[in-house]
Amino acid sequence: MGEKEIEVKVSVLKSIYNAMIPLHYRLNSLLEDVVVNRVLLSETDRSVLLDYCSCSGALKVLFEDYFERFSEINEATKIILPYKEYITIMSLSRTVEHATKTTLGGLSIQEH
Repeated sequence: MGEKEIEVKVSVLKSIYNAMIPLHYRLNSLLEDVVVNRVLLSETDRSVLLDYCSCSGALKVLFEDYFERFSEINEATKIILPYKEYITIMSLSRTVEHATKTTLGGLSIQEH
């Protein structure tokens, strides 16, 4: 039996990407400040920050690969993704979205 697949509009992927990309840069900016000790975080908060950065980085690479592969396609066009890949995208997206509600070392991502 074949793997389940799901149709997704390119415009939906672009919407998720456009919402995620500013967070990606904010998270990585905070990580840079943590690495050079401008911002001090507990080990737990550093671990959470690394997880958020990892998820946003994975999404960025994944979406940019899609956009490159499907650059000739209209945004209203649907592409077919393996179901597991779709679930991974949704899970990573939820994790990055959760970063907006998290306080690390007394700082929210928006404050940094």
